[in-house]
Amino acid sequence: MRPQRKYLLISMLCLAVLSVLTSYAFSESTEDFQVRERPVRKETVLDLIFGSTPEMPTERGILVIDAFEDLDRNGIRGENEPELRDVITCNVDSIDYQVPAFIPGLVYNNRYEVRCSGTDYYPVIPDKKILIERRGHVIEIELPCHRNASVHQ
Repeated sequence: MRPQRKYLLISMLCLAVLSVLTSYAFSESTEDFQVRERPVRKETVLDLIFGSTPEMPTERGILVIDAFEDLDRNGIRGENEPELRDVITCNVDSIDYQVPAFIPGLVYNNRYEVRCSGTDYYPVIPDKKILIERRGHVIEIELPCHRNASVHQ
């Protein structure tokens, strides 16, 4: 064997041993702190051409709004209190939604103001501010509503 090949072989062997020892030491130190790293997303040729894919809807918050006629005026939905459909409108993030509403895609760690109103019925709770606290957070709001007396007299 030539001396140059011998030194090259020894240096490659040393580098291999050093990389194994380094990866072992790194894995032990992260296990001590229970660190879990997210796998790095590999870009494909399609990602380069069309752009990367958006976040999954389950990674964002979801708001579900239902309304009911609060006949006994206690603010809690009872068995005999009917669901109200398409008589209440709620505004979330400058978009109007007919209740019942299913609003997906709310950004994590963001605050939203919910304003609801109606003509035949009016919600008895004031405007609500909600916070999407974690990824996939589902918030359900049940709006107790009373019949607007001035419309039906």
